[in-house]
Amino acid sequence: MTEVMFEADELQKDVAVLITNDEILMNDDVDEMFKVVLETAAACAGQTVNLCDGGLDETVITITDDDVCYQWERAAYSYLENVGSATPVLTRSGYTMVASKACVATSVAGVTTPAVEFDDFTALPAATQVMFEADELQQNVEVPITDDVCFTNSDSSDDFDEMFKVVLETAAACNGETVNLCEGGLNETLITLTNDDALYSFQTVDPAKDTPEGDGEVTVIIQRDGVITAASPLITIETQPILTPDPAFDTAIKGVDYVEPTTQVTIGPGLTTASFTVDIENDNMVERGETFSLLLGSNIDMCAVDQTKKDKIINIIDDDCYYSFDGEDEDGDNIIQKDIGESDRMIQLLINCERNDNLQLAHSGYVDLHIRNITGKTAIDDVDFDSSGTTPIRVHFTPGSYVVDGTTGKDTALISIDIYNDNLVENTANEMFEVTLVGASGGEIGNGPTKAEITIVDNDALIGLQDTSVTVSESVIEVTAILNRSGDLSGTDTVRLISRSQTATSGTSADNGDYTRINEVLTFNPGDTSATVQITLFDDDQIENSESFILSVVALSTRDLTVDPERDELTVTIEDNDCLFSLEVDEDEVSENNNGAQPSILVTVRRNGFLNKVSSIYLKTSNVGVPVVGRDDATPNTDFINKDEQLVFQPGDTERTTSISILNDDKPELSEVFMIYIEDPQCDIDGASRKIITILDDDEIVIKMANKKVTVSENAREAVIPLVRTGSLTEEDIVSLSVLATSVDGNRAATPEADYQGGTYTATFGANSGDTSISIPIFDDDFQEQSPETFVVKIDAIVGTDSAAKVISNPDERRTTVCIQDDDDLFNLEEDDIYVSESTGTYTTSVKRVGSANTLETVSVYTTDGTATSPSDYTPIQTSLSFPPGTTSQPVTFQIVNDKVEEPSKHFVLILASKDGSIIGRAVTTVTIQDDDFPISFKDNDAVVYVDEDDVTLTVTVQRTRADNAVPGETARVTVMSREVSSTSNPASESSDFDAVSTEVEFSRSGTQVDVTINIRDDNIPEEEEKFELYLTDPSPSSSHYIAYPNVITVCIRDDDGMPPGDGGDGTPDDTDDGGGISRSAIVLIGGGVGVLLLIGVLGMIGCFAVSRMRPGVPPAAQRVQGPRSAPPAYSNEERPIELSRVNRRQQPPIFKQDGSCCFTR
Repeated sequence: MTEVMFEADELQKDVAVLITNDEILMNDDVDEMFKVVLETAAACAGQTVNLCDGGLDETVITITDDDVCYQWERAAYSYLENVGSATPVLTRSGYTMVASKACVATSVAGVTTPAVEFDDFTALPAATQVMFEADELQQNVEVPITDDVCFTNSDSSDDFDEMFKVVLETAAACNGETVNLCEGGLNETLITLTNDDALYSFQTVDPAKDTPEGDGEVTVIIQRDGVITAASPLITIETQPILTPDPAFDTAIKGVDYVEPTTQVTIGPGLTTASFTVDIENDNMVERGETFSLLLGSNIDMCAVDQTKKDKIINIIDDDCYYSFDGEDEDGDNIIQKDIGESDRMIQLLINCERNDNLQLAHSGYVDLHIRNITGKTAIDDVDFDSSGTTPIRVHFTPGSYVVDGTTGKDTALISIDIYNDNLVENTANEMFEVTLVGASGGEIGNGPTKAEITIVDNDALIGLQDTSVTVSESVIEVTAILNRSGDLSGTDTVRLISRSQTATSGTSADNGDYTRINEVLTFNPGDTSATVQITLFDDDQIENSESFILSVVALSTRDLTVDPERDELTVTIEDNDCLFSLEVDEDEVSENNNGAQPSILVTVRRNGFLNKVSSIYLKTSNVGVPVVGRDDATPNTDFINKDEQLVFQPGDTERTTSISILNDDKPELSEVFMIYIEDPQCDIDGASRKIITILDDDEIVIKMANKKVTVSENAREAVIPLVRTGSLTEEDIVSLSVLATSVDGNRAATPEADYQGGTYTATFGANSGDTSISIPIFDDDFQEQSPETFVVKIDAIVGTDSAAKVISNPDERRTTVCIQDDDDLFNLEEDDIYVSESTGTYTTSVKRVGSANTLETVSVYTTDGTATSPSDYTPIQTSLSFPPGTTSQPVTFQIVNDKVEEPSKHFVLILASKDGSIIGRAVTTVTIQDDDFPISFKDNDAVVYVDEDDVTLTVTVQRTRADNAVPGETARVTVMSREVSSTSNPASESSDFDAVSTEVEFSRSGTQVDVTINIRDDNIPEEEEKFELYLTDPSPSSSHYIAYPNVITVCIRDDDGMPPGDGGDGTPDDTDDGGGISRSAIVLIGGGVGVLLLIGVLGMIGCFAVSRMRPGVPPAAQRVQGPRSAPPAYSNEERPIELSRVNRRQQPPIFKQDGSCCFTR
């Protein structure tokens, strides 16, 4: 009985029961239990112990086993010697939730072939602890293994498998801790080490190996015995000179006769051998053999090397000879000379290889030679002969061809060199090349000729194109092909030049081709060396890739003519020189305000195509020019900054960028448009050359009519009335409109319900829309009427709750006038009045039909006289005109008669009349004929002119004038002629009294007068006065000029050579003289009446006369006058003036006879 004491207020107490750990893990060691019991009062020293109501009077204690045991996972392990470490596995069982430890040690007790500590492995000390962490079930126990490298044991016995053990130690041996061995478990494991070493040696038993010097290398094989499963270590090969060689050999020198190996050799897994090479230097000198030795490197342990096969003797067998050309060296300069014809195609040279002994060659040798032109000579490598270039040609000597010739061994090789027939004119004496021995293997150059000089004898002729390729611009228009002939020029040769297309196309113009096709025969006459052909190119102004065609030469001659295969074709590449411009903008709509920022349009002009030249284009802005519904034209420098800029593209440039600024005018208006465009390009324009830009107005909302006037045909059925609004367009707006019958511009007002549908209308602007329209029905009344008829559509108000915040435009912009055009047929003479000149000849006007023009109609046209009369002034017409459906005009033609008479303007009337009920509008046209005739005459109506015999010359004036003083406006010509007057008693003679006249005078465009001079002859003979006539003829142009009165002038020549009979001696005629005249008193009594005028006119037509009057105090001789003249004014007898047209310097008045015959003087 154990007491458990509770203190005051203490509610619970721990009861301690001692548990004993048996440290034994048994397979049947299950959980063990006991109870702790609350004892009764009798058993507790008479104290009462009460059990709580429903409480526990006992509790069961369960003891769970926490011991572990250990054992080896396997009974034995095997490892190769080179494993590095043996790692047997130790496991534990039981209560493994906590850490624990065990102790192990190594041992060789009881094994068959014990391993040697330190030689084969490193022993584990006694009680080597192996720690297990919580929940860890196994641990690797590491034992270091030593690889002895040797193929045999240290005692030279065979290296068999060697063994040791790893043992789980008892508790006494593990620092007093209990180590339990699991029931039936392994308390030790056996470790077996397998030998993995090999023995290395040179493969052959023969210690020496012979190798010809010319082989360049010797191959040696390394062998291994033993374990070959793994790769061998790297093996180094070393060389060693043989100081006392065989008497037949000299000591080889490292770096001269052979090369020290630098590479290391390894033998792969499973392989027994590996080879390596040692480079042998071929000194190309005839000499004795040489020897050296190879040793296996010191990096392999000596116990792994077969000491009997650790070195290898290498004997280098000399196989060199002296190389030279076979032939006579005539000059002793080691050069032989050879000639070869160009047409032979090939030359062969023999090369000797000679030794100074009779040893058979053991190895093939070779000699290197260069084939090249000789400086200063004309043979060209790879043109005249096959050269070696910069790389020598190698000639090999085949084993077995060696022959013994006396005491000298000789081997030979034959080299063939191609000779080209180059078809060029050449200098045979200088066309040479050379073949030179420059290097050898298996011998050295010398003891004979080492160079051969070859002379090529030329015998060919050749034709070829001068160029094989040419690149030209598309714009050069023409390309020239040149053919050259060389060689034998003594004969006549013909060739054909043919074109064939590649990417270019042959044709006849830029529309169907790039060049003209060529198929032409060319003839070379004796001595000719060249010929040319022109090929035309076409510039097609299109962007495209470069294109090409080929010209080929074909020989046609039967004689030996060769076309140069290197120049038998000419490739002509045509480079395109065209380019294209295109226009781009970053946006085609821009807000006028742009939230307060300066708006602009970014403009890019791009160039494509041929970019290797400078080209330019102009970028400009302007109004659109064509009305845009709902848009106004933007104003340059008010709505946008005007642009007129030349953009220059340098070679390689593909684009140019600029900007156009938008201006904010702060007033509500329609959105406005302007145009950006490009022009005057130096290339074509690709795509659109212009962009329409819309400036969106963001000011106050304004609604107005889009057009002030809308014109519709009567049969249009409806009139569409567009409206626009500007400003903020985000909301819907409804507008009420009314239609009013109104006369506009003097036109008749249309009738509601007869011509159109009256009343009120509404128009709706959708959100974000700046334009809308209404349609008003139009009625077709099918009868001819005044056109147009008008009515007005007016904006009344904006409908809506927020209409007060919106603006209707000013009154002029609220109204649209609708003009209804009558579409019924109406016939009109085209012109109200027609004015023609008299020289017009034919004049054509027309009759117009207005309306639908969909039926056959006929009208009549005729003329009637006015002040002009037919047929003297015009040719009358009376005709019918037929108008088939669709015909709206027919011509009317009349003739004007040119009568060549100066007269006032006249007119006649052209009348249009209905023939089958057609409606006539303008029915009458007045045709006014304006006279354009100019009369040509002598000036001032001087029908008679007086001239003294000694005046020498007489000047008369020819004029062209009209009564209305019109300016002529064109040049004119007329001929002035003279003639004798046979009808008079005293005719002047052309030969003695005056010089004959036949003169053409010319008026300038505005000229009205021309003077003509006539020579007068003085015969110094007293005689009566004589006369001749001047007259006008042949006016030109005759269509507008004619000869008018006076067209004839009578010239009176007054004699100045003495006094004829009948003169009274006082200078006045006697009153009794025959011939009579008009007396002074009779003249005075007439007083200027009509009868006097008539008398003067008649006398002027008959002959010459004079009127004289004595003035007080004036001598009679001073009062001579010349006529004819117009009637004198009515003066008194004493005051009448004397009109002097010409006063004779001798002051002798003329005397007239009453019969009108010419006068004489006293």
